Amino acid sequence: MINIDKKFLITFIASFILAIYQGGIIPYCIFFSLFFIFIIAYIYIIIQKHFVTAEVKIDDTIHTSSDAVECLTIVKCSFFLPAPYIVVRSLSYIEGSSGYEGEIINITKEEDVWIRNYIKFYHRGIYDLGTIELEISDLFHIFKLKKIVDCSAVVKVYPKIYNIQKLPIGGKDIYQQAIDIKSTYEDMFTIKDVRKYNFGDSLKKVHWKVSAKHDELFVKNSDSISGQEFAIFLNMNKANIELDKHGEKEEAMVDLCVSIVKYMQLRSICTRVFVNSILNRCINISSKDQFEILMDFFLTQKSDGEDEISEYLYKNFYKLQRNVHIALITSRIDALLCNNISMIKNYGYGITIFYNTIENKENAIYLSNLGVECMSIESMLHSMEGR
Repeated sequence: MINIDKKFLITFIASFILAIYQGGIIPYCIFFSLFFIFIIAYIYIIIQKHFVTAEVKIDDTIHTSSDAVECLTIVKCSFFLPAPYIVVRSLSYIEGSSGYEGEIINITKEEDVWIRNYIKFYHRGIYDLGTIELEISDLFHIFKLKKIVDCSAVVKVYPKIYNIQKLPIGGKDIYQQAIDIKSTYEDMFTIKDVRKYNFGDSLKKVHWKVSAKHDELFVKNSDSISGQEFAIFLNMNKANIELDKHGEKEEAMVDLCVSIVKYMQLRSICTRVFVNSILNRCINISSKDQFEILMDFFLTQKSDGEDEISEYLYKNFYKLQRNVHIALITSRIDALLCNNISMIKNYGYGITIFYNTIENKENAIYLSNLGVECMSIESMLHSMEGR
């Protein structure tokens, strides 16, 4: 899109009217001088449209929240005439910063101008850093041309994974507690996940029950614990937005969720993640591929759920085996949530709550008397490596 300077346009029209109605050498000299400048400026801006371009370079396109990245914008002019005035704007910067107006540069002749910007990502999402707007002016500043350059520089920002050393629940590590819970149930998946013995396999991996049944040695593919030993309920109700307009607390909730899942995965414990988003989701994570599916889900998922977490928890806890430990990650703890947790505890489930805010101390005391441990998400993340 090309814009013309209004002052010049008014002067040009006035000189034309003056030359027509008054005549004479001077009015016509003024008019033809302005007309000549007009033609030169227009040809110049058309040339610059084709020969001025931009390129965006980013070292890595995969990041996690709170990462900083260097974004290098290279503006090029492949014509011998100078480009005296160019405003370079990244459209993604404009959306993310109210005070950003762009960078003003000039290119004398066939050269490149490098612009370095450092961006810190505070939220998950997909960011297009490659859409550049070039506002080019001619030598006389009569015309302004806006040119959009798509450099295809897309950055994906995933939740941050913290290095959890221990998750103490009532003085006992969640990992050890999951092991103890597992020992009370027969693992049906272990019997199916076997193969015939190969020379060199460790005798520790031999599945003696299956081997005796088939009169042939069979070994387990993995000594990992399988089944549904741990569950996470993540509150992504749309009310989170009202409590957290900047989205920082929501990011902390998601970060904690994926960090716990990773912690369990490293210890070969299967985890089920329940999310009360607008489309309720239940994601089983027992492998690296399934963990990547979870990370992709959280890449763009925001708090948009309709169901209250207290109701969602009560409607879905029955899908878990008895005595399975539940980690509830929520923005706040209210009286209704306390009542529903009390009923769930009666069925024998262990529950730990990670929260951003708690309405009153009475709720915390009530949950403590039920044997429910409540931990602040902020203090939890600050205690981990990586904050």
